[in-house]
Amino acid sequence: TSDYFYKVVDSYPKISDIKIPDTVSGIRNMQGASVTIEGIVMSDSSEIYGARFQNQARAIIQDGSTPYSGAAFYRQGNNSKAMLLKRGQKVRVTSRLQEFGGVVFFGNIDSMEVIGSDTPYQPVKLSTANFTTNPSGVEGSDQWRDMLVEFPNIVIGTIEPSSPQLTGEFIIVDENAQQDMSKGIRVETDDSALKYTTRDCIV
Repeated sequence: TSDYFYKVVDSYPKISDIKIPDTVSGIRNMQGASVTIEGIVMSDSSEIYGARFQNQARAIIQDGSTPYSGAAFYRQGNNSKAMLLKRGQKVRVTSRLQEFGGVVFFGNIDSMEVIGSDTPYQPVKLSTANFTTNPSGVEGSDQWRDMLVEFPNIVIGTIEPSSPQLTGEFIIVDENAQQDMSKGIRVETDDSALKYTTRDCIV
């Protein structure tokens, strides 16, 4: 026998209802389930256009500013409906869930409806220390996956943290924690050697 985990709601579920972690077995039991969500398109494939390999073009939808309120819809095939989403649209989309590494992802869009337009959410202001990976896993950052965030009051820390390999990466860290790079975040620009950003894949 298998354990099944479910939540009963009287409306379309929030993205967080779907993405907040449960047990890995519970998440895997959700794979293939069809769900319908509503939200605002925060960015579209003209902004994150990828290279059609490891870093696929995608559109991002949010339905709030609390943790786990973002969902990414990747280009899957030449006729992917995700490529029709445009920033500022309020949409209703139906997709089948996928699981990878114990994390829930949204698969191809089976159907979509533009129900209006709305102003995208303002970025959530965070500290780098609260965003970085914690010793027990990725929950610190994973709750903000596919969401617009902002890091005020930061400084650039270590440049080329993978040296002697030159990647173009650097660390940003809260100004009040700049002596501790473990509280920072590795970032890169579109000009980095890795190119794992808006346009390309790891070379």
